[in-house]
Amino acid sequence: MVSVREAVRTLSGSAFASALAMGANQGALLLCGIIVAHLLGRESFGIFSLLLITVQAFASVGQLSLGITSTKFVSEFRAASPRHVGNVVRLAFRLSLGFGLLIAFAVFLFRDSINIHAFGGKVLSHELLILVPLVAMQLIASVQSSSIAGFEDYRVQAFLACLSALVTVLCSAVLAVVSGVAGALAGIGVGLVFKMALSKSVLSRKLTDLGEVEQGPMSRETLSRLVGYALPAALAGITALPASWLAAAALTRQHEGVAAYALYAAATNIKSLILFAPAIVTAVTVPRLSFQLASNELQQARHTYLIAMGASVAVLSVGAATVIFGASWILGIFGAGFADGFDVLGLVIVAGLLEGISVTLYSLFQARGQLWLPFLIFSVPRDTILVVAAFLLCPTYGAKGLGIAAIVSAAYTVGAVVVLLALRERNQFFRPRILQS
Repeated sequence: MVSVREAVRTLSGSAFASALAMGANQGALLLCGIIVAHLLGRESFGIFSLLLITVQAFASVGQLSLGITSTKFVSEFRAASPRHVGNVVRLAFRLSLGFGLLIAFAVFLFRDSINIHAFGGKVLSHELLILVPLVAMQLIASVQSSSIAGFEDYRVQAFLACLSALVTVLCSAVLAVVSGVAGALAGIGVGLVFKMALSKSVLSRKLTDLGEVEQGPMSRETLSRLVGYALPAALAGITALPASWLAAAALTRQHEGVAAYALYAAATNIKSLILFAPAIVTAVTVPRLSFQLASNELQQARHTYLIAMGASVAVLSVGAATVIFGASWILGIFGAGFADGFDVLGLVIVAGLLEGISVTLYSLFQARGQLWLPFLIFSVPRDTILVVAAFLLCPTYGAKGLGIAAIVSAAYTVGAVVVLLALRERNQFFRPRILQS
């Protein structure tokens, strides 16, 4: 039996490499935003942030949960049925390519409507056109990275992320000087192309190292399991980032809304720093739990989950306290025009604490493949609450209203996840006497 100390050692080793990978990815976008804010000003930073969240929202819709599905089943089949791993990886890539092209074409067709209804017509046409390839590339790169995560080779993943982050920041900085916001976005696109090429090479090598894998069509039973997991996860993905995008639109549609959203976007970038820990923990916990549950190592799975939960809460608390105490200095990184964003930052950080806790709690459902009930109980209500609250509060409170909406939405999520865990998992997972029998 694996001891708690061994479980901590395994998770911490994976988490360090995963932290490096995730830090490189998020840090690159954060640096790009800071560069835009200093070179082009607060208004341009607001537009850049809106365009970036638009890319992420549409890519999330088009991905249809292919990423998390690939991570879960690559890690699970490595333990229970290695011959299926190659089919999962290839299917995920082909579908991501097809969906990426489809969603990019949709963005191209409706770009004028997006500009009018979401951005108030403030975005230039050539800036909107850059969204088209970016959406497709973001979708494909995300699914490739998720497939690599299923192999739990986080060192390779960190190496790829660091290289692509360096390319992204350098290209974005240079092109921002040349072509403004459009150039900064184009630089991110160059980084994505670089990352896609490296990821494809790594996945090919991983499948070769795995040995003989199934080459023909998937069995009906295997395909049914994949669809049964992917469908509710896809529906949750369809609502999450688009809900954030619609909530942002509730603010940007107001008078001087883009400038107000710039404050919120800066606070959200800072929030991503404290969400770093739970994101890392979840990234290594889901494949580890999937592998342990598939191998019927229930006691080890329990240790993994509880350690992950404790680590997330501890680091979230320290991170939030650090950000609050250093708020003035941190906001100053974006420029003098962001000094009045302390109240907005405080609200966003509280929402981030709740979001981080819910993300780690949710990892058990992801590993078990039990996603339909969680989707219906908290994903749909959570996103509905965010959008409705944003449209009610933003006209009166501006960026603060969007922060309050995020807190209400996140608080509901934590409560719903805890209740569902208590009802569904208390006897099956958390009681040692059940696990030992």
